[in-house]
Amino acid sequence: LPRLDGEVQRFVHDRKEGNPAPPVQGALFTRSSVWGLRIERMRARQLADVVKRCVAGDMDIGGVCWFEHINMIVGDMEQALHFYCALLGFNRDESPSFHVNLGRQQLHLSVGEAQVLPGSVGLAVPSLAAVAGRIAAARLVLSGTCFEVLADSGMLEACAGAEPFLSLQCPWGNVFHVFAAARPSASSPPRSKTKRPRLVEMQAHLDESMGVGGLPSAGLRFLEVIVSKGTIREAAAFYEEVFGAKAYLDKPSGLALISVGPSTAFVFSEGEDGAGLSAERAATAQGVHVCIYISAFKRSYDALASRSLIWSNPRFAHLDTCGSYEEALASRQFRFKDILGADGTKLFELEHETRSMRHIQFFKRINYQPVP
Repeated sequence: LPRLDGEVQRFVHDRKEGNPAPPVQGALFTRSSVWGLRIERMRARQLADVVKRCVAGDMDIGGVCWFEHINMIVGDMEQALHFYCALLGFNRDESPSFHVNLGRQQLHLSVGEAQVLPGSVGLAVPSLAAVAGRIAAARLVLSGTCFEVLADSGMLEACAGAEPFLSLQCPWGNVFHVFAAARPSASSPPRSKTKRPRLVEMQAHLDESMGVGGLPSAGLRFLEVIVSKGTIREAAAFYEEVFGAKAYLDKPSGLALISVGPSTAFVFSEGEDGAGLSAERAATAQGVHVCIYISAFKRSYDALASRSLIWSNPRFAHLDTCGSYEEALASRQFRFKDILGADGTKLFELEHETRSMRHIQFFKRINYQPVP
């Protein structure tokens, strides 16, 4: 990747000289911990390593079979289109709705008071270099917003030879870690000298890429969800108990994740600063929802209903209701928003639009062509 400009150069110099790292100006939260980056603890790299390490070699997906979209509010349509489409390479969906597509996944956007996720989103793109090459134009268009380059692996000598990435902050403060979907060709090992079946050869290093699915393709690789201190394991256990999700505890990092489809994951952490979820950060994400598809529809509905967690969102009452199982069955989906610990304590809030694999939109066809 090219060296973008003097900002990260100054960051590296200041760290070497022992000077404090400046906070990002204009952000809803002071991300001095991200700017401080502490080279030995690169956040994007840590998250990428965790999602690859945990699922490597495991062919069982578990009860959550697909992570389709994130629904959130942005502050301005034109700024959102420039950030997501012109810069990151999402395609504007052909539907009348304000949806943008990456691979087989989407962001469902609307305009209003912007929501800010406490964690981060990991994206796989066809060409990381192409995204980097569009940053200068994005700086001009998004000047005066919270848009920022938080980290660029090409800037930090300690990252040489490792998975390249960009960490970008959107115009309203959401953080996106951006990776190349395909495994870097420079680090790809030669083919085995021993003749192996064709499919074995084709898939030998599949788990080492950051792509989504078997191609591997562009898409939403992971969602980092920040939880309160000491509740990482409980968060993963909730999904394991309710949905039969595959849960993993990564001992080297202390993070936990659940599989939410082929090569996609929800990662539970206490944040880049280790402070955990604060009430202030939780409030800015209220109303955000994710859409998942599950294999055990009735079992999961009953598990949530027994905890009094089933919830019909008034905002989407024209689409679906789920106050009873009969209503959920008719819509082939239900919703809930509270994630509980083992003792019934609320850990965090994140609405889940939860669909049967027999839902009409399961793995739906969407328009997506990589942006050159």
